Amino acid sequence: MNRGLAKAYAPDIQVNAIAPDPYCSRNITRKSKKQFAIGRTLLKRAGSPQDVVNAVVFLIETTTSRARSSTSMVADTSYSTLLN
Repeated sequence: MNRGLAKAYAPDIQVNAIAPDPYCSRNITRKSKKQFAIGRTLLKRAGSPQDVVNAVVFLIETTTSRARSSTSMVADTSYSTLLN
């Protein structure tokens, strides 16, 4: 979807996406489940809203300095690395 939107709206609008860590959310309320999830990440910590903010700031700063569109950035404390 990201690439399709980027093609449809280029060159006037740049389209980018951020895929946040599913464990950033407060939906995981049971401590044991949260600890299990954190233990599965390489960084051994939960993702935070600040991780997503940092990704947004990075995309904004790099987009204004040079053309960048159809980028999908993962902000997930390296959890997705373990899924491969």
